[in-house]
Amino acid sequence: RDLHTMKKAIPFTKPYIYKNESQYLLDVLKSSQWSGDRTFSKKCESFFKEKYGFLRTLLTPSCTAALELMALLIELKAGDEVIIPSYTFPTTASAMALRGATPRFVDVDPKTLNITLDKIKEAHNENTKAVLVVHYGGYACDIEAIASYCKEHNLYLFEDAAQCIHSFYKEKPLGSFGDLGAISFHETKNISCGEGGALFINNPKLVENAEIIREKGTDRSKFLRGEIDKYSWKKIGSSFLLSEFNSAVLLAQLEGVDEITRRRTTLWDNYYSELKNLSESNDFTLPKLLENVQGNGHIFWMTLKDDPTQSELQNYLKDYGITATSHFVPLHESDAGRKFGKTQGGLNLTKDLANRVLRLPLFYELTDENQNYIIEKIKAFFKK
Repeated sequence: RDLHTMKKAIPFTKPYIYKNESQYLLDVLKSSQWSGDRTFSKKCESFFKEKYGFLRTLLTPSCTAALELMALLIELKAGDEVIIPSYTFPTTASAMALRGATPRFVDVDPKTLNITLDKIKEAHNENTKAVLVVHYGGYACDIEAIASYCKEHNLYLFEDAAQCIHSFYKEKPLGSFGDLGAISFHETKNISCGEGGALFINNPKLVENAEIIREKGTDRSKFLRGEIDKYSWKKIGSSFLLSEFNSAVLLAQLEGVDEITRRRTTLWDNYYSELKNLSESNDFTLPKLLENVQGNGHIFWMTLKDDPTQSELQNYLKDYGITATSHFVPLHESDAGRKFGKTQGGLNLTKDLANRVLRLPLFYELTDENQNYIIEKIKAFFKK
């Protein structure tokens, strides 16, 4: 390899400052209202109702917290099972296991890296209380069919839409199909406030209890709206509020969601169009999305023919200053997964693809020049 050619330092991801973050933070400091559920929190929650039509949105300290709220809301307990893809972030499962429930791990489709209805049907048994889908990379699973199945069989449907800001299936936002949805605003996401998340409540029967559990088990939300003259402890809950500082940054970011998504999807499309022909004649495949899916350019990934090729390409790009990364270790193969979960079948598909996935740099400020450089190096690797 000629390491004396142009070498850059291209990170895998980088948070983007849109416009009003600094001003909004200053506004919070001056307001003396620093805790959660204040002006900026409410503006963010209203944003999701006005722009996307969500019935109720509650900001949380993280997507993990939103997932834990889900489990508390349906009173998961020992003996209950929740069907979950093995190829996901650990907290998807640990939030359920924390209540004593058993994650039932299933395979994913190697083309989309998403859960499928067939695998859900195989795993469904008398102990199943909920199905928790993950929309990998901000691109929808077959959510409409899965939602129909869950309704038919009286199962709760949860959406881990952590990566899905401004992603849609048939023009309906991800996170709005299930009884409950969770989203992340972590530093690595398209829209970020450092640490943060939200719970989307689509089942009206769950709204009041969600407010109570989120506010330490009290009816303080009613008190703040002037509906009662004092609040008290109603049930088991915890503190799931996002501070006003985070909410201020989040609102500034949300104001740029259209522009940020346009840029990221342009970069995603560039990768796809430039690598498509190469993938047809070489040893890797590109994502294959379902019809009627509108993604948000969160992740662009390649699936290499085998583990050694993935490692070799990753190291090759690193030599040229390009940070490409693998992704999840299958949960069913982790120590905690073996201890707290059960598997449906051998999960051979997930086991096979996990070490072959390689994610390429993708963030708002990735320049056309740098993206072309990345593509050039990938093409050069396969011409060796």
